[in-house]
Amino acid sequence: MGEQIQVSFLIDNPLVAGILCLLMRLLIPLLALGLLVGCASDPSVKHGRHGSIAYQIHVEASEPGTKIEWNNEYMGVAPCDVEVFGDKNGQFMNLGTAYGVLRALPSIQGQYTQRKAFYFGFSEGKSGDHIPKQVFFEMSLVPQKPSVDVNFKDQH
Repeated sequence: MGEQIQVSFLIDNPLVAGILCLLMRLLIPLLALGLLVGCASDPSVKHGRHGSIAYQIHVEASEPGTKIEWNNEYMGVAPCDVEVFGDKNGQFMNLGTAYGVLRALPSIQGQYTQRKAFYFGFSEGKSGDHIPKQVFFEMSLVPQKPSVDVNFKDQH
């Protein structure tokens, strides 16, 4: 019974009631904001420009020693992981360029450079192709020969 009287006294006191009301008005929104921010940020996820998220593409090649490049920047020897940035849906984002190129450079004579191009979206901050989890380069592929002869032949 004594506890109820003390609580009742605090609420009935205009000064205490005003302070409690002010604290509730300030603390509840701050606590809610703290919960939202705490839930939205995952420290294990690396972020980039325009809210982009880092993804890893695992790159393998048929030939050991194949060097891998992403947009003309050396990434390592296959198998290796290449870090790229995309949106929360797993699509490439245009962060200043419309496309990206993953290249596999031959390690032995007679092989050709292999390329895989990815579209990033039509304007900065927009999404493009889906980011693959893995890419495989078959280094024994050769360039295609044109099926149409476009050379003029002398009729004389």
